[in-house]
Amino acid sequence: MPTPITENVSNDITKWAQIRPEGKAIHDGEKTLSFLELENAIKSVQYELEKLGCKRGELVLAVGENSIGFAVFLLAAARMCMHVILENARRASPEIHKIIDHSQPAFQFYFHDNSSDCLGHSTFFKASIRHSPIFGDYGFIRGHDSNSSPVDANVFAIIYTTGTTGTPKGVMLTHSNFLFIAMMMQQLREIEPDDQVLAILPISHVMGFASVFLGALYSGATVYFLPKFSSEKCLELIIKNQITVLQGAPIMFAKLVDFVRSNKLTISSSLRFLGSGGAPIDKNLKKDVNSIFQCDLQNGYGLTEMPSISWTRFEDAVLDDSVGLPLPGVEIQFRNAAGALCDISEEGELWARGPNLMIGYFKSPELTNKVMDKDGWFNTQDLGYVNHTGALYIVGRTSDVIIRSGFKVYPLEVESVLLAHPHILHAAVVGHSISANEEVWAFIERDKEYSLNADEVSAYLSAQLSPYKRPSRIIFMESLPLAANGKVLKSKLMDQFTQ
Repeated sequence: MPTPITENVSNDITKWAQIRPEGKAIHDGEKTLSFLELENAIKSVQYELEKLGCKRGELVLAVGENSIGFAVFLLAAARMCMHVILENARRASPEIHKIIDHSQPAFQFYFHDNSSDCLGHSTFFKASIRHSPIFGDYGFIRGHDSNSSPVDANVFAIIYTTGTTGTPKGVMLTHSNFLFIAMMMQQLREIEPDDQVLAILPISHVMGFASVFLGALYSGATVYFLPKFSSEKCLELIIKNQITVLQGAPIMFAKLVDFVRSNKLTISSSLRFLGSGGAPIDKNLKKDVNSIFQCDLQNGYGLTEMPSISWTRFEDAVLDDSVGLPLPGVEIQFRNAAGALCDISEEGELWARGPNLMIGYFKSPELTNKVMDKDGWFNTQDLGYVNHTGALYIVGRTSDVIIRSGFKVYPLEVESVLLAHPHILHAAVVGHSISANEEVWAFIERDKEYSLNADEVSAYLSAQLSPYKRPSRIIFMESLPLAANGKVLKSKLMDQFTQ
């Protein structure tokens, strides 16, 4: 028999089932499981999976949204040392088809509970519909022989990134990668058994799974699942369940602020930790969130390949858009175009290494070698700098740079200025190629209470940015297309306006 791996993301459930068996573990609006009930549910699902033919070391595709059933399945698959291709239901079926073709999973599961999208995927892929007492109706497909694509035994999840090239990149993350983040949540975010954690970020996404879900269960806290974000439902759950911990993308917090102000609400909340990730936070948004919730909005930075590289700290008054200090055990350096190390405050490309770094891209050693060097340094391909205090600042992404009339324009810089406007909720800046040059286009989601127009935006930007950085076209939208993790799908924006 193979030797069991020593670290497993499901181990802490067993621990808390012994320490506080009646303590509430997970809740999805309809069902609640204590830690003991969760442990028993994991064992029950293990038995179900074994009956289906699932076994250690196999690849399994799991598509779902935040729910008890989806969560229990992931923990049971981890307990069985299977490798889960973790996928959000809101990805389009043809995109999932590409992932299936690349990964060749032995089994596919589509969890219908809380997800009409998953039901659509089951129909698209002609899955057989089954029922489980733990996770209800689900689509099931027996697929390929995983033995043809062996994966390192320590890998728990393979998460495919949303790229612009069309080539799927499956990020292989180990049990230890995830548990490191969970441990950091306990140590730096002070998560403890009394905490009530609202899970809005999808647990199919690295931040939602590691920081939110595992970060809570690792410390014996309670997780409340919300499958889809809405400002009204989010605020209702915060008040009803005395939520203490909430994490999300900046746009989520901007929408909460807008909803509270539009409806002239007064919020009395129990929140003690608000965390954001995925983008720098404008100082006005920080101020607005603090005013409404009486709680500072903390920020962090990471990628799917290396989750949670840096976080701001409770003890630091971070008033600007810094993404904080590196986590303990994480090393960073900035390199210039020649590959030499940058000086303090000099902009360069960020490289990092540490216990949260992926082991590589699935079935793509050549892609792995492009971003990881022989000394274990990972090229984030993000541009930024570190100041004299050691705080990180991200200014853009290498691949996103717009070359306009020979000048470099970093979309993140323009977006940050736009988001500082009091009547702009969300913004995305994209380069549009035209006549051997690139134009700067801005897509804006505005405050519905104020009829902001393009002339006002242009006048505002003229005082903030050099002429070559100012958008040549400003497009207002009801809402920007977002991925499940809250990031803007810029390719979809351009598809709408360039075809």
